Amino acid sequence: MKYKDYMSAFNVVEAGGWHTATKLAADPKTSLLSLLTKKAVEGQVDEGQINAIVNMLQTKGKGFSSDIVDGDWLLAYSKNSQKSPLLQKILGRRARKSSAPEAQSNFITSEMKFSNISKTPRRNGEITATVKVSTTQEITFLLIITNLICNAILCASCFSNDKYTPVGKGFTISHDGSIVVRRIMCDIVNAGFKYRSLPRLPLPIRASGGYLDFLYLDDDIRITRGNRGGLFIHVRPNILESMKKLI
Repeated sequence: MKYKDYMSAFNVVEAGGWHTATKLAADPKTSLLSLLTKKAVEGQVDEGQINAIVNMLQTKGKGFSSDIVDGDWLLAYSKNSQKSPLLQKILGRRARKSSAPEAQSNFITSEMKFSNISKTPRRNGEITATVKVSTTQEITFLLIITNLICNAILCASCFSNDKYTPVGKGFTISHDGSIVVRRIMCDIVNAGFKYRSLPRLPLPIRASGGYLDFLYLDDDIRITRGNRGGLFIHVRPNILESMKKLI
């Protein structure tokens, strides 16, 4: 299995066995889009295969990129953890039973923020939350640490036989030795609820110290995991339209 040395473990049996896992590994992205299309048709998806594909794509070394993440994203799949907030679980259960995406998570990188938009079960209400990404100081600190590790790796390869094990929660090292930024720190700075045509009602929801880990990101798919363990797969609107044509 070409990914096994660089990925976290997944349950092969739950993924359908080694034969199925090997087929998924041949083209993980296409396999994922196929599963998401099936979810849109049937309202359910093979959790074991999703977990396997997420692990495979994570080995690609495609983490956070401000240029790629900018713009609109639609939620195509989510899985809450036991630590997920109650409201998120309620909305998540609704989205998992629906064939149409109920939520958006749109990035505005020029303002270093993103907006989460979720529909109520009857789709006549809308819950919004504006999240501010980590401050310039925090990003500068991350870049400094990254540069130090780059220098350490360079020195090790040129002057020493010692093995260096970089530590840090904001990045990972890919199989080819390159640094992959994974984590962005997030603070909820604004939240509100809107019902039909009534004025938007501000909600007293504020939170700081959260984070979002980018497991995989390209122009079409965004896979992230929140600080409470929830897994989220977003797709671009044009990808969703392509999926609908296959239904």
